[in-house]
Amino acid sequence: MTKRLTGGAGTGKKIIKNLDLFKHSFNKVDEEGNYIFNVSFGKQSGNFVISYNEDGVIDERSTLNMKDLDKKTLEIYNDPSLREVAEMLMNDYESNKDENENN
Repeated sequence: MTKRLTGGAGTGKKIIKNLDLFKHSFNKVDEEGNYIFNVSFGKQSGNFVISYNEDGVIDERSTLNMKDLDKKTLEIYNDPSLREVAEMLMNDYESNKDENENN
């Protein structure tokens, strides 16, 4: 049976436990300063839009948007594991910043 994200609490935890199914690539920084990543989990695909608040912390309005999954912000369900996924993406972005900015 194919694993998929269903949108309940623990979405980030499910991603972290199944990193072999989770793929991501940096797309762009939009005009509002949001970092946009293309993401997939198994056969589900979409994007993760990550924004920072005025304190330089990943904002709770950052959003995971995937096929067959309701739009999921970090504040929904108070899911700290989804914040971990956002931090993982941003750490990867920072590690590959030169490469990302040249694409």
